Amino acid sequence: MKIENFCILVVLALFATLSFTACNEPTTIGGDLIDDENLINTEHTDTFRIEASTVQADPSLITSILSRPYYLLGGLDDPEFGKTTAGIYSQVRLLDTSIDLGDPEALTLDSVVLTLDYVSTEVYGDQQSPVSLKVYELEEAIFRDSTYYSNNSFAIGEEIGSFNGTFQPADSVQFTQADSVYRLEPHLRIRLNDDFGRRLLDQSGGENFANNTNFTNFFKGMYIAPDENDTPANSIAYFNLLSSLSTLTLFYHSSISDTSFRFYINSNVAAINTLDHDYEGSPIQQVLDSEMPNGNELLYLQGLSGLNAQITFPSLADLGPVVINKAVLEVSAMEDSETYPGPSSLAFKIKSSESDGEIYTQDHDNINVRVDTTTSTGLAVSKYEVPVSFYSENFVLGNYQDDKFLLTCDYYNFQSSIVLEGLVPNRTIIGGPEHPDFPMKLIVTYSIAE
Repeated sequence: MKIENFCILVVLALFATLSFTACNEPTTIGGDLIDDENLINTEHTDTFRIEASTVQADPSLITSILSRPYYLLGGLDDPEFGKTTAGIYSQVRLLDTSIDLGDPEALTLDSVVLTLDYVSTEVYGDQQSPVSLKVYELEEAIFRDSTYYSNNSFAIGEEIGSFNGTFQPADSVQFTQADSVYRLEPHLRIRLNDDFGRRLLDQSGGENFANNTNFTNFFKGMYIAPDENDTPANSIAYFNLLSSLSTLTLFYHSSISDTSFRFYINSNVAAINTLDHDYEGSPIQQVLDSEMPNGNELLYLQGLSGLNAQITFPSLADLGPVVINKAVLEVSAMEDSETYPGPSSLAFKIKSSESDGEIYTQDHDNINVRVDTTTSTGLAVSKYEVPVSFYSENFVLGNYQDDKFLLTCDYYNFQSSIVLEGLVPNRTIIGGPEHPDFPMKLIVTYSIAE
């Protein structure tokens, strides 16, 4: 299932539970749908001075399960943007009470397997890149009714499983269990340790299987993440934790029959997506260490709460008392990598000078026009036109002038009103205001106020 289709299915359930910073500011200011040539008594200019810098994004994004249509797992080893790691903390739950699988002494464990259902048939990065994952048991409790962030960490205990291979989100999975052959839709299978499976099986009929409170005290959950001691992963996959395929399954048999028992990841669990960026030794670190403004020629945008472009327009207020009919920030991206493609759209948000909060400012639904071209020298260039009429009109009226304008590709919009961050792994390099061939421009069409 494509990511976009999955999101349509879950969006209604998210409306009542989302707790993240998002804001929709519909406006009739401007004329993004009006042909400039049909405007009477208008002026047109694109000579505004722009100052721009690459800055790190806020790493403390809410990533608990009810605010995310999918979770990301894996890592990137990008020569330009450094290392990115995405991990998952998650509980599993019983679907019933007083679980009795039989006398533990009469049960023999065959295996215990963690399965995670892919959302998309694609991965970001190099799909052929080997991935080494570890699964650890949580030693610290996490709670369904708590808010957790992308930079949270929790105490972990022993390793209870591992995976070495590649993400295969487009391939069905065939496996044999108790001499039977099964074929299921694409999913990731991680074999967990038999000692851990035996410990679960031994709880049959006991207090730890009596209810979910007892069970989550006994087994607090797990942490799934790339192996830090192995070759860095170079692909990130998308997973639906709420799928019936996302389970922890005990396969076992007795003298009577072969059977299985599933623990589920559902909407009642606590689950957190962790996101981490390491720029040490990369060109990005040199940029971040430079004096601002550091993006006169090049700016770096990165999703998963990575990098934004902070932009100011020192001369925009000089327009004086005008009516903004249309304002567009024209941005050109130099797409230098097929492995790490750029985003399908860009967006902006305002960071208030009076608080730490950042608010997405929807401007005509943040519709982007992206045009992909190739220069005569073979350079692939993607041009974005980011509508900023609402922002520009308010700026000339005296609003937002002390606030920060942040251009971002870490933007996931459900229905032009709900914005989620930390879901887009894409990155791109864009031309700054002084780039010799592809400068950033603020293009404004306005009327003189009478």
